[in-house]
Amino acid sequence: MTCNEFRNLLNDYFDDLLPEIMQKQIELHLKECSSCRLYQKKFENYFKAVEELPLTINPETNLSRRLIISGEEESSNKPKPELKGTVIKRLKTQTRVSGANKESDDKIQIKTPKPKKKKVQLKSKIKSAAQAYDARTKNILYNTSYVILFSLLAYMIYILLKDSSAPWTVEIKSGTYKLNGQFDNSFKIDAGESISTDEVSEVRLIIPEIAVYELGKNSSLTVKKAYNDENKVILHNGSLNVSAWSPNAYVNVEFRNINLTQYQSSFSLNIDSESNNIILTVNTGDVTLESIRENLRVPKKHTCVIAPNNKFGIPVREKANKDFKRAVELYEQGNSELAIVQTITSLASDEDALTLLEVLRLERIFFEEIYHRLVGFFPPPPTVSKEGLKQRNSSDYTNWWEEIEWQI
Repeated sequence: MTCNEFRNLLNDYFDDLLPEIMQKQIELHLKECSSCRLYQKKFENYFKAVEELPLTINPETNLSRRLIISGEEESSNKPKPELKGTVIKRLKTQTRVSGANKESDDKIQIKTPKPKKKKVQLKSKIKSAAQAYDARTKNILYNTSYVILFSLLAYMIYILLKDSSAPWTVEIKSGTYKLNGQFDNSFKIDAGESISTDEVSEVRLIIPEIAVYELGKNSSLTVKKAYNDENKVILHNGSLNVSAWSPNAYVNVEFRNINLTQYQSSFSLNIDSESNNIILTVNTGDVTLESIRENLRVPKKHTCVIAPNNKFGIPVREKANKDFKRAVELYEQGNSELAIVQTITSLASDEDALTLLEVLRLERIFFEEIYHRLVGFFPPPPTVSKEGLKQRNSSDYTNWWEEIEWQI
């Protein structure tokens, strides 16, 4: 699944409208793609903000019709007005006085109240009242809509301000430093600026409440992004230690066309000036390496060596057996004879299972030997098949990796 496909389906994913297969593909993509995890988190924050807004008013349906019907019933239950006897007598007396002929008597008409007319008037008043109530309800709905609109606009402005670029603080550990090639004492560094140290200098770049970058001796880097929730630097040479403070800290380090991303992790990078190898050591959490050719997750307490041609090495536990480390190093160099494979499998402990899994991904001839050793430590979950592993199915390796990782 591509990132564009993921973002197009994210709305339906949150509404639980996707088939189970599609949801699993999205969850798998989230585990493999750091940028989409960040996008998902912003999406969740957006909906949480909307959920906290005041509820809208929902008037009852057919309200005006119900009011009219109740008005009619009230009118029909009222007793009709009766003509009193004295009124009738007065009218008859007036008729006799005005003339004795029958024609004048026929012209006299007794005008009595018409209940139907009053009923119609009452119905009209109730209808007018109901229409006025509906108009007030519509005004309330319109006003509520404006409140929601302005609240969303205010939230968007808040996000933009929150993500706006801000200078980082520079703290000297020893010596001095240069900012954009000049000695500097402002103790600030912003996006687009470069900082360097010499053979006696070390500095710390502090992102408030997020993370701290420690730049070693004879090192240099450029700050590419200085955002509160997205921080990226380009390491040119030397060493860099990164420690995340916030549980939601997102750190991105670029070096030799390789991107390193991490959440809630601490790690160190060291570019060896003689061999030009890059040594990555992960202390807490895990990090993801991404290049044009491949991706690799390096777990906590593991070290990975990246060759000058940007080929990723096999992650090895820092405290692993020395002979085991040496055998893995020979295997990386292309010595995949049976003796080397047997040394790796025989010296591996259950804490070296992730190293075995990565060797399994690369192995073609002695697949069975490594597979059975790994199964002895951590049997694969139901979502992983042996045939899928042989066919280099990435989802099978990812699922087994996650099953092992949380246990060690």
